[in-house]
Amino acid sequence: MNELKIDGNLGRDPSVFTTSTGKPMVSCSIAHNEEYNGVKKTIWVSLTCFGEAAEKIGQLKKGAKVSLIGKLDTTKAYTKKDGTAVPEGLGMVAFKLGDDQPKQSAASEPAPATNTGSFFEDEIGF
Repeated sequence: MNELKIDGNLGRDPSVFTTSTGKPMVSCSIAHNEEYNGVKKTIWVSLTCFGEAAEKIGQLKKGAKVSLIGKLDTTKAYTKKDGTAVPEGLGMVAFKLGDDQPKQSAASEPAPATNTGSFFEDEIGF
């Protein structure tokens, strides 16, 4: 089973597109913050959404707190216009909003990034 749930903050304003079949599509990034043994770390995940999830995420702004459920995917390596190489990475294709989605309108101020705990601390207990 390939199912992923991620909570975080939008890393940039979503780019909204329409597919050739007329369905909404959104592309953006999510910053997931965690802390383990006093060391803070931000994990960046590329995000693609379709359908209803795309419609809702497309209305939000950079910094908005989100909770998404989707599947793990990979991003392809590419070279930026300035010649900087960007390696292959992890991404997410979201198909629905998480049950604990914060209620936030597009015009409201973005929520500040917060530490959400660590998988290791929460699940393994050390």
